[in-house]
Amino acid sequence: MNPIPSSLRPWLWFAAKAAIGGGAFAVVISRVPLREALDAVARLPVGTAALALGLTVLAHAITAERLRLVLPGMTPGQAFRFTLIGLLYANVLPTPLAGDAVKAVRLARIHVAPGQAALAVVRDKLLGFAALAVIAVAATATGEMPPVVTAIAAGLIAAIALVWRGLSRVPWLAEKLGFGTVEGAEAPAPRHYVVNFVWGIVFQILCAVIFAVIGGALGLELDPAQWVVVYATVTLVLLLPVTVAGLGLREGTLVGVLAFFGQNEAAALALSLCLLALGLLGALAGLVAETGRDRAGA
Repeated sequence: MNPIPSSLRPWLWFAAKAAIGGGAFAVVISRVPLREALDAVARLPVGTAALALGLTVLAHAITAERLRLVLPGMTPGQAFRFTLIGLLYANVLPTPLAGDAVKAVRLARIHVAPGQAALAVVRDKLLGFAALAVIAVAATATGEMPPVVTAIAAGLIAAIALVWRGLSRVPWLAEKLGFGTVEGAEAPAPRHYVVNFVWGIVFQILCAVIFAVIGGALGLELDPAQWVVVYATVTLVLLLPVTVAGLGLREGTLVGVLAFFGQNEAAALALSLCLLALGLLGALAGLVAETGRDRAGA
């Protein structure tokens, strides 16, 4: 039997993930009325859609500013462009973390200190996860939530702390891999990490608000703490490298979690479709940014 050509393996891998996502989506719509969900999406007020889109753009702008804090020297335009490029690959590859990986590699190619650039993306992501865990813990403290939510959030914070402590060895590893650092490159001040974390909390809350704005218009009735838990759960599940653009995972998670809170399944599926549309719009913007020309020559 002839081995599969190496040039075809990525495409076969992509096709397999797409098939898994399609299968998972098919399972969801076999149990939830798709027509009812599509009708709910069609009835979504234009003002609500515009507000959700505006909040999404604002969230991406915050992400870009957080990147600038941990990687001094970047212009706002560069940071926003790389943020959009990360969105592109986060949606066309099986996990959002792939978007961060591509962003790290691309930044390493143009930065005077490649290792520092790649490490900045890792630290930025860790601080984002820490912010997510903090708002999840706050939500469980203000509402009646399953204890497992608090346990998962606390475990995430502990894991982040351990990884952060171990990052002191990353520059050496980065140098061995060809992403060595350069002496004299501007390093972020400690306060920049603090500000990044604060902006991370704002970002996570803003994303939960986007869920609530769309969900409320679709008839989903949850309190703010419950929306935070829903958002945090979906965010963590989508990290699994199982499907492309989270297709199937997002729908199944939202339908299941919102059903736990006693919400209509068709409305939950409609929310998922709206979030998918926002993600695809972000990917389209990322495609435009990817094909554009950056002053730094990325």
